[in-house]
Amino acid sequence: MNTKIVAALAVFCFIAVLFAPSADAEGGPVGDYVSQLDANGQKVYTDVAERFDTELSGGQPAESLSFMIYLSDPVLFSTEEEAVAYGMEMVQSALAAIYYTDAEAVWLWDLPVSSPEVTVECGTVNLTFPDSGREPGRYTMPVSVSFTVKVPSEFSDTDPERNEVMDAVTELREAADLKASGTVGDVVKAVAQSLSGVRDHTDEEGTVSNAYDALVTGESSSAGIAMAFTYLCERNQVTAATVKGTVVTDSEGATATGYWNVVWDVEASRWYGSDSTIYNGSDETPLLAGMSSLVLLPSMDVKRGFGSTHVTELDLSSPNSLESVAIPAEGYDWPDDRTFMEKYGTHVMATVIVAVIVGVILYAMRNGDL
Repeated sequence: MNTKIVAALAVFCFIAVLFAPSADAEGGPVGDYVSQLDANGQKVYTDVAERFDTELSGGQPAESLSFMIYLSDPVLFSTEEEAVAYGMEMVQSALAAIYYTDAEAVWLWDLPVSSPEVTVECGTVNLTFPDSGREPGRYTMPVSVSFTVKVPSEFSDTDPERNEVMDAVTELREAADLKASGTVGDVVKAVAQSLSGVRDHTDEEGTVSNAYDALVTGESSSAGIAMAFTYLCERNQVTAATVKGTVVTDSEGATATGYWNVVWDVEASRWYGSDSTIYNGSDETPLLAGMSSLVLLPSMDVKRGFGSTHVTELDLSSPNSLESVAIPAEGYDWPDDRTFMEKYGTHVMATVIVAVIVGVILYAMRNGDL
């Protein structure tokens, strides 16, 4: 084969290997909840989130909020049933994205056990396909979605002289007055330390703990601790989100539904997992974790990989399309138990390709082909 062609192919392969690993590291948090929503889902997310902010900033938030949102992006379906199913799932995904990221969204604190009923209004459209040979068709598309969200019953207004919803949010904000600084890891440690005194509480059927329980009452389940963790991180300029799933609780493989967190490290351009209820080692430091990072299971001198103890299952009370935020294979200040090739395979391949390129160029120069 002509050495010029070989050299060109080698250079192309080198460039492909060089840039492929960094393709998903640009443009901010990749794979977060909001980015998974389509145009209509993002409109619902934005409209609901802005309404929540408006209610809280006004100082007299209502305990029940009704929405009717007209969709901005036409989506066509063959049947009305398909259109309605899309609208319902899209709303649940948008509300779930808010729940997992905004601890002040008091109207969604019951979302894991009580999702709102969604009404989807549809319209029909006749389409023709000139010069395509296809038959004209009648399609259905969602036009608007309507639903109502309510605060948990314990925060309903019962005293005309005060607003219980605003009181709860104000107490939450005051209890979250944590001043953390330094690296992302430093903030995570400070946040986790501030939550270490929260008493463990198992949610009763039909209820769910929230950030108020964790930060104000000091008693919460993993759901409330994770929501409080997200809240404290965000208030200290660290992007975080809540994750729901199954957690291995002992060496026998027993599991339970649990909540933990993911944290975005801007400098590393990647997500890391963190569980403030399971610690690493004897110093009980809940560092950031990758899929291969080790965690010490409660009341046990047994370490297991974070990915083997935490399995995501993000559906809340109603199915939605959200997927968990992916965390990387390596840890953050944690033991890295990957194989040599798992850690350095890309670098080895790049080195080999560079050696081939240099060899081909030298051979070509020696034979006068360059």
